Amino acid sequence: MLNRIVVYTFSVVSFLGATVVHGNGFMDLLVASGYEENLPRGYLDKDIQGSRFLGASLSAGKLYQPLANTSIVLSGSAGYSSYLEQHGFDYGSLEIATSLQQKFGMGAYTPRITLGVGAGREESEGLQRDRNLFRYSLGISQRLNQALEISAGFSREISRGTDEPAIDFSELPYLPGITRPVDPMDYRNRTLSGSLSYTLRNGWLWSAGYRYLHGHIVSSAVPPVKELFIHAKAVALDPAYDQERLMYLMNADADMWSTSLSIPWGDDTALDFAYQWQNFDVDDVGSYKNSQFSITLVHQI
Repeated sequence: MLNRIVVYTFSVVSFLGATVVHGNGFMDLLVASGYEENLPRGYLDKDIQGSRFLGASLSAGKLYQPLANTSIVLSGSAGYSSYLEQHGFDYGSLEIATSLQQKFGMGAYTPRITLGVGAGREESEGLQRDRNLFRYSLGISQRLNQALEISAGFSREISRGTDEPAIDFSELPYLPGITRPVDPMDYRNRTLSGSLSYTLRNGWLWSAGYRYLHGHIVSSAVPPVKELFIHAKAVALDPAYDQERLMYLMNADADMWSTSLSIPWGDDTALDFAYQWQNFDVDDVGSYKNSQFSITLVHQI
């Protein structure tokens, strides 16, 4: 499926290349380090484990402007993340995306609406966590003055696992009509978001945002956890822990808060400091909390 998407995207590039007025290319290198508090999304204290992480990604693309107020961006990215204390969660990713932006007038202070679609692949240390990803989003943004910009949006993510669960579902205490034995990486999430960014006089950029997620969470736990067994939509042996834990797919809503500060470091480089806090409210079970701090070096090649 991913190969067909890649071919289709390249054909779109060829088609647009014959019709656009002009285009601008870009390439960014990101190197990140940080700490995540609850990597397995543990429900009980004994299941909560944090880890430092290192990551790097390379993204490239091209912007086309067929009309004065219309722009199209085609892009692709590849990356790898490694968790120093929990190597079972290491993963590599590949993604392609396109977005269409329409401005409602001339000038820097007119509203802009953006429609985006993307497809990707994540491969982890264990096959059970491998998945294909499909995303689409709709957003609106506006710069209120030289320093302040606000935005809001809606997005949907579709996750599809690529390996069947290696577990005997007949031995699990499912509730008839509520749970069913499917791949824990098969789910759909919807997200509403809002954010603002403010550029300081010295060129530093401060941002803050909120996201509300409605959909699912994948949690790992040392068995048996009866609450998770009963209400899980899917259960499988977790390869991140050499199958000593189980991974559960649960219905959940989440509040996600974030803030960041981007400090320019030369003409083509910036250093970003970011903090995220998340609270997952899991149906019939309870709450999961997680936080993450990261430092990212961004360089335009």
